[in-house]
Amino acid sequence: NTIVNKSPDAVASLLGSAVRRAVETLEINGGGESSNPLENDAGKIKTEKTSEVADGLMNSVVERAVGVLDTADGETTTKKTLEAVDAVLESAVRRATDMLESKEMTEFNPLESNDSATTIEKIPIEWSYIDNPCIHFTALAHKQWEHVLIPGIDAAIDATCGNGNDSKKLASILFPNNSAGASELICVDVQHDACLATKDAILEAVDFAVFNENVQVLQTSHASLPVTKAPLGLVCWNLGHLPNSGNREICTQVESTIASITAAVLSLRIGGLLSIMTYPKTNADEDYAVRTLLECLALLSSKTIDYNQLLESLEHESHPEEKRCNLKKIKEVVTEAMARIVDEGGQDQAWRVMDHKMMGRPFSPILLTAIRIK
Repeated sequence: NTIVNKSPDAVASLLGSAVRRAVETLEINGGGESSNPLENDAGKIKTEKTSEVADGLMNSVVERAVGVLDTADGETTTKKTLEAVDAVLESAVRRATDMLESKEMTEFNPLESNDSATTIEKIPIEWSYIDNPCIHFTALAHKQWEHVLIPGIDAAIDATCGNGNDSKKLASILFPNNSAGASELICVDVQHDACLATKDAILEAVDFAVFNENVQVLQTSHASLPVTKAPLGLVCWNLGHLPNSGNREICTQVESTIASITAAVLSLRIGGLLSIMTYPKTNADEDYAVRTLLECLALLSSKTIDYNQLLESLEHESHPEEKRCNLKKIKEVVTEAMARIVDEGGQDQAWRVMDHKMMGRPFSPILLTAIRIK
């Protein structure tokens, strides 16, 4: 055994080691400075709090170390005694580390609510409801359009331009920085006021030269879509009535809408997108007719179910939409549309169809998309 004098040097050596380890722990857990003033304030308060804890622990350690040394035999301390002191210090350091790493310390926040038992760091987030594609279907549709359309090459048709919000978005995608190329934008609506509003909206996105050469705003029905010179990359519909209009009797109808979608199906390029916003509460027949037509498109490439089986199921009295919709009329219109699509477009075409709707809100708008992959 190594005999060591019971002197301040022995105690200082043991405490010095513990202090160094405590400092290292504080530096690891305290972190550096932040450029954020709030984070700096939080860090300052956290450091002060941890320093108080460390001081208390070290004082306790010193008292316990002295007590152990005082119980040593005579004026010398054996190696065994020093090991006991070291064990005390080791235990204290572990306790300090555990406390510094605890949830209370690492998540300390000066902005914490006093009436909250759980500390949650407040992170400022700026977002807009109407621009959030995770919440608002119009924003989701616009994000999809950005992915599909090729600026300077594609054409797009807004088949129900309304107040021009969708047309403005299409113009910004097709003509970035007023660079038009061969792209075309055609906007259609039956109402004169809607056409005027659409022109004004588009001119907020592009200059008059681009508008004059590459944009058309047509006051006509969407039942028969205009022909584009450029490849047709996207056709969109926002069905129902003109937003914020006093006259809600002028609204889209089943026959004209299905005819419009059929024309788009036969004109769309490979990789092109149909984007349709329907309103089950406003027009249940139109909503279900559109969803039935798009589901038939999806079944064109199915190896297990024929789209005719889907159409035949509309006649069943137990059909879930039997009480809400005129299924006989829907079947007739969609059957005629599919006959034309297969006759003019071929049986081997393939589509991927998505039905975006809110759970728990059956009468909220529904975004339907169909992309042609073959």
